[in-house]
Amino acid sequence: MTQPKRHFSPEAIRRLALPVETAAAPPGADPDRTMAIQLPGFVEEPTGGDVAALQAALARLRHAIDPAEVAESRLGPSTRDAVRRLQAAAGLVRTGVVTPETAGQIKRELEHRYFTDAPHRAAKVQALLTSLGHRIDPAELASRKVGTSTAAAIQQFRQRTKARGVSWWLDEALVERLRAEALNARLGSRTQFGKAQRTLLRALTIAKLDVPIGTDELNARQAGPGTQAALRAFQAKYRLPASGRFDLATMDKLDAVAASKPAPVKTLKVKSALGLSPLKRGAKLNMRGGHVAAAQQALAHFGYAIPMGEHGEARYGKATRQAVLAFQAAKRLPQTGALDGPTVKALNRDLLAALPASEQPLAHYRLRGSVRDDRWRPVKGAKVRLAFRSLAGEGATIATRVTGETGFYDLPYDPPRDPNTKEVVKPLHLVVTFTGPDNAPLGSRILFNPTPIQWTNQTAGDRPYRGPSLYETQRAALDAVLGGLGVTDLVEDGERNDVTVAALESGLTQYEVMRLVLAVRAAKHVGDTALGAAVYFGFIAQGLPGTLPEELLAATDEWTRIGELTAATASGILLLGPERQAEAFARAADDNLVPIGIVRDEEAVLAALTTRSVTAVLDAPPVGGDASLRQLLDSSQLDAAHYDGVAAMLLARGGTSEAFWTDLTGAAGELGGDDVVADVAAAVEAAAIADGY
Repeated sequence: MTQPKRHFSPEAIRRLALPVETAAAPPGADPDRTMAIQLPGFVEEPTGGDVAALQAALARLRHAIDPAEVAESRLGPSTRDAVRRLQAAAGLVRTGVVTPETAGQIKRELEHRYFTDAPHRAAKVQALLTSLGHRIDPAELASRKVGTSTAAAIQQFRQRTKARGVSWWLDEALVERLRAEALNARLGSRTQFGKAQRTLLRALTIAKLDVPIGTDELNARQAGPGTQAALRAFQAKYRLPASGRFDLATMDKLDAVAASKPAPVKTLKVKSALGLSPLKRGAKLNMRGGHVAAAQQALAHFGYAIPMGEHGEARYGKATRQAVLAFQAAKRLPQTGALDGPTVKALNRDLLAALPASEQPLAHYRLRGSVRDDRWRPVKGAKVRLAFRSLAGEGATIATRVTGETGFYDLPYDPPRDPNTKEVVKPLHLVVTFTGPDNAPLGSRILFNPTPIQWTNQTAGDRPYRGPSLYETQRAALDAVLGGLGVTDLVEDGERNDVTVAALESGLTQYEVMRLVLAVRAAKHVGDTALGAAVYFGFIAQGLPGTLPEELLAATDEWTRIGELTAATASGILLLGPERQAEAFARAADDNLVPIGIVRDEEAVLAALTTRSVTAVLDAPPVGGDASLRQLLDSSQLDAAHYDGVAAMLLARGGTSEAFWTDLTGAAGELGGDDVVADVAAAVEAAAIADGY
C-alpha cells in the first residue's frame, strides 16, 4: 500500500500531528535498538495516523524509511534511524525519540523547505529581498534556488528587523515580514501609490462602498483623508484592523477583491486620421505584422474596440476579428471576419473621407480593361499604349502595358497637373492604341477627361464583349448537376422526375431546363454537325417556332410525346424560311442568346439551315393531308434533280401562294417545260382537294 502524498503548506504544517514521545530511554538500554524507550501502554511499536504523518514529513525532508513500515504506518527501526539522523543534523541528542524539540525541528525544516524547494516560491523570496536592496548572485536568481548569497541575505534581513527565528531559515512569519517591508518600500513611490489607489477604487466599486476620494488627492498620489477613510471603510467591511493604511493584509484583500471581476480592457485610441495610411493588403485571424497594426489603428479611429494587447503585438486576434465583423455589418458587407478585398476598400474609403481636404492624397490614375479577339477569347501579349492626343494627332507616350494570360491589363499613369492647385489639367485628351502580339493593329480609343480609374476594353470585330451567352450560362448550370447523365438521358414520366430535380439543383426553372432538353434533342434529331444545340436554343429561347407550347414539360404528356415534340420543334424551326431564320438569328446574336463563335459563323449556319430546311419542306405536306411534297413530286413528271429547286421556291414564299406559282411558272424552262409544271400543279391541287374531303 502506497502512502498518499501530503501537502505541506505552512498552515498544514501547523496542524501536523506527530507522535510526540515524552518518556526518557531506560538506563543501560541499547541506543541502536529501535525500541530504546518503553512507554506506558506501548507493548508494540506505535502505529497510526500520527506515525504516517511523521514518516511523510521525514520523507519530505529526504530521509529514507523502510517501505514496509510506511505501508503499515509503523514507527519501526528505519523510522527511528531517520529521526536520529534529523536530530544529529540539528544538534539534538540522537535518541530516535520524537521529543517536543524534535517535532518542532521537523516542522521548522518542513516550513523552510516549503519556501526553498519550489522554484517559484524561492524566486518570490529572492525578488522580495532584491526589492529591499539585498544583493543575490545572478546565477542563483536565474536558477531560482536558495544558495549561499540568498541565505546570507535572509540572515541579514532577520538581523536587521530583529525577527525571531533560526538564522537564515525561512518560515511563514519571516516571509510575511519580507512582504510587508517590500510593500512599504514600493508604496514609497508615487507611481506605485497611485496604482494602489486605483486598485482601492476598483475594490470599492465591486464591494459597493460609496466612499469618494478627491480628484486632487488622486492626482497627488498621496495618502489624504479620502484615501484613509476609504481604507477604513474597506477594512471594516472585511473585518480587518482599521488602520486606514495600505498594510499587507489590506493590500492582499484589495488585490483579491479587485481581481474578482475582470478589469476593463484597455483599448487603442486614435483620435485623428492624420498619419493613418491606406491599407495595402488584407489580413485574417492569427496574422501578425505592420499591415495588421495599420488596420487596427483605422478601426480604432472609427470607434471599434481594439485591445492594446493585440495592437501591441500587431496580432489579428479575436477582438480584432469582432471589430472587423462589426465594421462589415455596418457597411452591409459579407461578414467574413477577415480583412478581405471589399472590406479593405470600404475602410480605405472611410479613411480618405476622414482626412481634411488639404491632406487628401493625390488620386492615382489607372487605365484598365481587357483585349479580346473577334470570338471574345482573351489575347495574351497584346500591347497597350497610352499617349496624349491633340489636334495635331497622337503625341508623346505616357505609359505602356502588355496584357496577361486573361487578356487583362492595368496601366497606372500620372496625368499632367496644375503646379499650384495639383488638380489634373482639363480638358485632357488621351488616345489608347492596341496592338496584337504579332504587331497587327487591333484598334484605338479616344479618352476625354478620363476618370481616375477608366475601364477601356478592346474587342476585335463589330460586337463588343458581353460575357458568356445565355445558352453557355444555363447549359453550364445544368451540366454541373447531371453527373454522368447526358441531357438526352433526362426523363420526367411520373416514376422519374429528372427535369424537376435538375431544375431545383441547378437553380434553373423547369421551363429553362426543357428549352435546353429540346435544343439538344432537336440537334440530334436533325443530325447536322453545323447546327448544334446552341443554334436551336437561339430559336427556342425566342418562342420559335410559333407552334411551340407554352408549357413544354406538360406537352410531353409524361414523356410519351417527347419524340413528337422534338420533331415538331425541329421541323418548325427549319420551315420558318430563310428570311425569318436570318431575322431570328440576328436577334439571338444581339440578345447574347448564343455563343459568339456561332455568331461569327453566321453565314455558314444560315446556309446549313437553308439546306436542312429544303429537306424539311420536301418531307412536309405542302397543302395539308398526309402526302409530303416529295411524294407529290414523285407522282408528277418532274425530274428528281429539280425537287430541291421546287422546295426552295415553296420555302421562300412560305407556302403555295400566288407568288409561289408565279415563280414555278417562270422556271418552267429549267424544270422541263410547261407540261411538267402543269403536272406538278395538278398533283398539288389533287392533294388539296383530297385534304378538303
